Amino acid sequence: MRQSNKTAVKAKSKAKSIQFASDTFPADQLNELIALPGVHVTGGHYQFPETDGNRVGNHMDALFILEPITENDEYVSWIVDDIELWIEDNNIGFEVVFAPAQPSAVRIVQELVKRRKKKAAFWQYLPTGWFGEKLVEGSINNGDRVLVFNSVAQHGRCVGERLPAFAEQLGGKPVAAAVFAKGTGNGVVAAEERWGEKLYAALQIPIEVSLPDSCTKCKEGNATAVPWTHFKEAGSEA
Repeated sequence: MRQSNKTAVKAKSKAKSIQFASDTFPADQLNELIALPGVHVTGGHYQFPETDGNRVGNHMDALFILEPITENDEYVSWIVDDIELWIEDNNIGFEVVFAPAQPSAVRIVQELVKRRKKKAAFWQYLPTGWFGEKLVEGSINNGDRVLVFNSVAQHGRCVGERLPAFAEQLGGKPVAAAVFAKGTGNGVVAAEERWGEKLYAALQIPIEVSLPDSCTKCKEGNATAVPWTHFKEAGSEA
């Protein structure tokens, strides 16, 4: 029988606990992933997505960045192993895995569809972290059952609202959603209510999300929120 991993854990030198959200992902593997440099960024004032023209990103007190993890093929395999267990345990049938064309998401989805012999489709993803306006790879046929995927749901709307809506526009029928890590904001709660057991996450990360005009740190006169891309680029150079 599988044992639950739902206990609070901490990455090295991190003050805030990260909860295991998956019962089946081995604890030693999760702790190794959490401890990688550049993955869990805390202790500051951050912006995600980065401001892009008239679009202004949310302000956050933490970030979780998957790129340092997905650069390693073995780590990708660990993640897909657990997603497959969740698919089997919940009898999730689908024809397509649909995700943003973000490198970390693409690596995980490509491994998953190769194993499951399914199709992949990718929505435009901008370097700033915003979604674009079109499908850039693959296809969704009318009536296809769609498993929506994103690397990290910092806020939650990505898998609770936006990606499912894009899939529906393309003629698909969203049936489940998966992320490696999810935050703790209202958008995540709404996604959990929508999907129930058909929402997969390996980890839950405490992240306080604010709109820029209601950000407490901004009102207190603290430093300007640092765009998340600064940390993504630093991690890729490490």
